[in-house]
Amino acid sequence: MQKLAGTTAMIAALIAIIVSLLQDCSILVGLKRAFLSYFVFYVVSAVLVMVFKAGIEQEWIKSDLRRKELEKRKREKEMEAML
Repeated sequence: MQKLAGTTAMIAALIAIIVSLLQDCSILVGLKRAFLSYFVFYVVSAVLVMVFKAGIEQEWIKSDLRRKELEKRKREKEMEAML
């Protein structure tokens, strides 16, 4: 997932450089735009990755609780059947 954040940021920086060259801006302006876009996209995609991971972990916790509850019910039924 972190690789996705870095790749997204790098693509954004590359696009910023290409757009700067097409607009006939100086190299310094193009590099500034590339740095800014890399930084912004890296931060945004890192936040999105953290939100996504938190959602997945929350879902794992819920499914684990459901599984434990089903096992508990199964054990209770087995105990009732033994009596």
